[in-house]
Amino acid sequence: MLVATTMALSQFFILSPRGDTIISKDFRGDSPAGAAEDFFRKVKFWEHGDAPPVFKIDTVTYIFVRKNGLLFACNTRFNVSPSMYLELINRLIKVRASQATHAHVLPYWHLSLLAGQA
Repeated sequence: MLVATTMALSQFFILSPRGDTIISKDFRGDSPAGAAEDFFRKVKFWEHGDAPPVFKIDTVTYIFVRKNGLLFACNTRFNVSPSMYLELINRLIKVRASQATHAHVLPYWHLSLLAGQA
């Protein structure tokens, strides 16, 4: 029996240390409005030390990696394997860091992500 699979990832975003959205891509349209802001507020004001890399706000699961002061995050409403999405984020960081080694390239490296050429 063949089962159609769909992407479980709802959104991907990169936030600055101040919480500004640098890159945001909504794949499914099922995340609440302001999800990136809610995520940043929760991470910044976590009650007991640093926020864990995976946590839930209501029905949305957030998965993130902090690298060079930036927050690379994704969210989903599905029950997914956190390790798979942590690996996806880490690979994206690794590939993009190797391509964007100069400061003048950094503002443009998001274009291939938004075009689906990750």
